[in-house]
Amino acid sequence: MQFHIIGSIVITLLSVIIFAFLSYVYWQNIKPLKSYQKYVLMSLRILSLVFIIFLILDPWFQWSKQIETRANLSIYLDASISMQSQFDFDKIEIGELKSQIDEWSDKNNLDNEWYLFGEDIRGASIRETGSFSDSFTDFSQLPDYMIINNGGQSILITDGQSNRGMEVKDLQFNEDLKIHVIGVGSDQILDDIWIENITIPSQVFVEDSVIIKMTIGYELFAGLSAELIFNLKDKKNLSTPIKIPSGNGFIDVESTFIASQLIGLNQIEVSANIKEFDVENNIDLIDININLHKKGVLLVSGGLSPNTYLIKSLIKELPSHTLTHLYKKNNIEWNLKFNRILEDPTIELIVFDDFPGAIRDASIFQQITQNSLWRNSSKIYFEGPKSNASTGEILSEKLNSNIRITDSINDLKIDFFNELSILKTIDLASIPPSKKQMIWQSDAKNIIYAYTDNSAAVVKDNGFYGVFIQDAHELALSENKNRKSVLKKVFSNLLVHAFTGDENLMKVTSEKQKYMANSAINFNIEKSSMLDDGLVKIFVQAQSGEVVKNIPLSIMETVSPPQFISIPGDYSAIASLETKGGGRIESLPFQFRVIGNLLESNNLFENKNDLQHVAWKNGGTYSDPNHLEVVLSALNSRPKSQLKEYKFSALSTQRYWWVLIILLSIEWFLRKREGLL
Repeated sequence: MQFHIIGSIVITLLSVIIFAFLSYVYWQNIKPLKSYQKYVLMSLRILSLVFIIFLILDPWFQWSKQIETRANLSIYLDASISMQSQFDFDKIEIGELKSQIDEWSDKNNLDNEWYLFGEDIRGASIRETGSFSDSFTDFSQLPDYMIINNGGQSILITDGQSNRGMEVKDLQFNEDLKIHVIGVGSDQILDDIWIENITIPSQVFVEDSVIIKMTIGYELFAGLSAELIFNLKDKKNLSTPIKIPSGNGFIDVESTFIASQLIGLNQIEVSANIKEFDVENNIDLIDININLHKKGVLLVSGGLSPNTYLIKSLIKELPSHTLTHLYKKNNIEWNLKFNRILEDPTIELIVFDDFPGAIRDASIFQQITQNSLWRNSSKIYFEGPKSNASTGEILSEKLNSNIRITDSINDLKIDFFNELSILKTIDLASIPPSKKQMIWQSDAKNIIYAYTDNSAAVVKDNGFYGVFIQDAHELALSENKNRKSVLKKVFSNLLVHAFTGDENLMKVTSEKQKYMANSAINFNIEKSSMLDDGLVKIFVQAQSGEVVKNIPLSIMETVSPPQFISIPGDYSAIASLETKGGGRIESLPFQFRVIGNLLESNNLFENKNDLQHVAWKNGGTYSDPNHLEVVLSALNSRPKSQLKEYKFSALSTQRYWWVLIILLSIEWFLRKREGLL
């Protein structure tokens, strides 16, 4: 025991002397009273003075005592759907298992606490225990949760199947924790093969060579020969033999075909002569667009001019295509047979280079623009040296614009960009002024670029572009003296936009086209460099059309945060871009499928090796439910010995001032009754 005096000894001694003198005086005053009354009063006074002296002295005492407390035990029960079937396999009820553990704990003086984990970790209520309803199992929070509970020893009851977060084998527990494991379910792996992922180009041409890359997953007792079957609509299926080893894992397979062989391909299947527990995952849907021809571009030139060279060089930079250049050799003769070109179904972009150049070109212009084969083709008109009021009248209806001729040639600079356009804003300052006498006027909503006098430089109306820069080649050459031509960039963006269309300027993809329910899905955005910066949103729609996810991305983000979808079904993801000016485009839909979580519903087995590793690595024992005594016998049921310290000081008595008040009050009452006050 430790003893210290914190108060002043001098003040204490003076107080004792003063109190002794006052007590003597007090005794003399009460001496005439009856014997028992004076002794009661004197006793009360002495008790009060002793209490006060104790506070002045302020002593401090400390001593310790060895005590014993009951050992603790935390039990963590996997509450996922699969566990009910696992307990059925082991032919044991969870209620029976819980009773055995609780009875053993009571008998051996252990305090135990039950917890459930799966989608989250929570205390186990009586009603919840035995209700296996969590749709997935996430082990990743267990190590931290066990540290917070500080139970010292724990029992983990699970099948070891993780389908979100970390695998069991990757868990890192605090070294002070002792973890015992009760493994539930069959430890025999059931035969299963499945298609994990398929990588295939979404669009190819019929003469292309196509490589289909596949990842095949397997869990097998023994190696086997399997077959990849490529199901073709209205045609004989194609197949490729593969070898799959025993055990579990993944193999990568590549198959090469000529695109013409894959016309009608709608699904791929992996098949083997084994009895599988589940075959839903053996088939994957395929979406491949096989074009019979490359996109065709028709360039129609009213004559060969410097602008022609500029336009043709930019067309050659477009994605894979076939270029047909139709131009006049003289006022009557063309370089190609015009009627044969009108029969070409591959044309998807028509570029008019200074054509029409005269009234006599109107008939041919009408035949091209009204050709039923090219009804949906994009069209661009580039003004050239031959452009005049007559040709302007021919074009004005198509471009929803009109012209006027000024008295003199003026230098006009392009200085306006319509922010409603989806195209990226470009600094136009380096483009020299253009010499203009024929001025185009158009609705403000149709103008993409404009001159300083508000006349149109570039317009678009119903998929028809008009570019009104007669001296474009000269301006581009003038720019190139000092820097890369901005005007060429403007022309290139217009051609790419017209060639690809809005829906192909942005693409949303993902690593796979098939995901397990509640597994992480990251969507990737591929955006053309010509697009303006703006907010990108990804909308995930169910087959019914209901939007189940709305994922906003910042300007710098190209990959979405992980998304989780719990309901199996077919889904589509569409990327939408809204520019700063309010323009908007959408990508083509990316189709993917979410399948039921096989690990939680069908393919049931115990991950025994990893569970044994967890137990042995953390100083515990592994057992199945039917040999529960193995785990129970390894538990530490000895009471925990603990040294408990006790402290006592004058400060701790301050809460008892009321005792002093009562003593003084009783004394005052007795003295008053005796007439001493």
